[in-house]
Amino acid sequence: MSLYSELFYAKEINELFSDNQTINAFLQFEASLALAQADNGIIPAEAAKIIAQCCNASFIDTEKLKKEISLGGNAAIPLVQQLTRIVKNNDFEASKYVHLGATSQDVVDTALVLQIKRFIIWLEEQLKKLTQVLTTITQQHRTTLMIGRTLLQQARPITFGLKTAKWLENIETDKVRIEACKNRVLVLKLGGAVGSGNGNISLEVQKSMSNALGIGLPEMNNGLVELATTLGILSGNIGKIARDISLLMQTEIAEVFEGAAEGKGGSSTMPHKRNPTLAFRMGTHYSNYPINGWKH
Repeated sequence: MSLYSELFYAKEINELFSDNQTINAFLQFEASLALAQADNGIIPAEAAKIIAQCCNASFIDTEKLKKEISLGGNAAIPLVQQLTRIVKNNDFEASKYVHLGATSQDVVDTALVLQIKRFIIWLEEQLKKLTQVLTTITQQHRTTLMIGRTLLQQARPITFGLKTAKWLENIETDKVRIEACKNRVLVLKLGGAVGSGNGNISLEVQKSMSNALGIGLPEMNNGLVELATTLGILSGNIGKIARDISLLMQTEIAEVFEGAAEGKGGSSTMPHKRNPTLAFRMGTHYSNYPINGWKH
C-alpha cells in the first residue's frame, strides 16, 4: 500500500478493486454461468449447484494465481484452472462443465462491469452529498458580494452564491451524464469464442445471467470508453472547484478559507501558513471526503 493511500484514495474503492473482490467477481460470473446453463437444460442441475458452491474466493490460492497470470496473459485462465481442480475434488463429472463455452475476456470484462456497478453506486452517493453541500452554500451566499474575476484580473462584482451555483450546475450535469451511460456500461460481456456465441451460450443463457447479475444484456458499444470520458469530465469539474478555492485562499485575496481543524493546512517551517490541503486533494484525485466548512 502506498504511503499516500490515506491522502488520495478512498478506502471503499481500494477494497472494491482489491485482489479478493476481483476474484469474487470472477467467481460470481462462473457461478451464474453454470446456473444459467442448468436453468436452460445445457448442463445438469446438480453439476451447476456444485460449481456454484465451489465459487468461493477463500478456496483460491491468490499467490499462485498471481504467479501464473504472466503465462496466460490474464487472471481468468489460471483462475478457471484452479476452480476446475476444486470442483473436480468434489465431483469429477461436474468439473467438465466449468466455464463451458465462455472465454477469458467474458470473465474479465463481466467481472469489471460488476465492480463498476458497485463503484457507480458509491460515486452517486458521494455526488449526492456534494450537491447537498453546494446547494446549502449557494443558498447561504446568494447575496454575499465578492469581486468577479476574468483572466485572474478584477472585473465586475458578483455574489459568492453565483460562483458556487456554477459549481453546482456542473456537478448536476455530471450526474445526468453518469445516469445516461449506465445502461451502456452495466451490461453482460458474454460472447464465447470470437464473440459469435455457441450452443452453450444462447440468448436464453445470456438473459438468465443478466437477470441473476443485475446487469443488462450484451451490447455492441463503447460503454467503458464513454464512462471513462464521463469520469474525466467529472474530475475536471471537481478540479475546477478545487482550483477556485485555492486561488481565493491566497493571502492577498483571502475571500474563502477551508474549514479549520487541528493540524490541517499547516507548514513544517512557517507556522503562519494555512494551506488549501483539501483543495489540493480534490484537484489531484477525487476522494470520498466531504466538502464542508467553507468560509467567505
